Amino acid sequence: MALDALFSISKTYSPADVVLLIGGVPIFGFDGDGIINFEPSNEDTTMSQGCDGEVTINRLAPSPMTATIMLKETSASNDVLAGFRAAQRATGGYTVPFVMLDPSTGESITCAETVFAGRPSISKGKESGSREWPILLPNPVYIPVA
Repeated sequence: MALDALFSISKTYSPADVVLLIGGVPIFGFDGDGIINFEPSNEDTTMSQGCDGEVTINRLAPSPMTATIMLKETSASNDVLAGFRAAQRATGGYTVPFVMLDPSTGESITCAETVFAGRPSISKGKESGSREWPILLPNPVYIPVA
């Protein structure tokens, strides 16, 4: 590793640089508070202890993730996601690939299948609102920050 990388004080991040593709289609028009939130479904490991005190660390299969995509209600990407969701419901199993890449960190999450868990809630108020799309990523591949 280069010496200057070890002593780098500042990093640059821009939400505009985060790439989100569903079914190969770029998703854009994100809410002011966020782009996407990922929640792993379970732990990577568990621990069990026998009655004699011996401890075993159990490595679990990769955990599925639930992701919530946050869009402005006026985003054209709502129509894209609604179309994918409608196709999934009509066919009973239609899935599309998922890609999220943050070039500023090198972090990425990909999945061969995106399953729409439901449609977003709708509310109307003084100002335009947001739509939160819940999706399931059954077998995500996570590449952490380099």
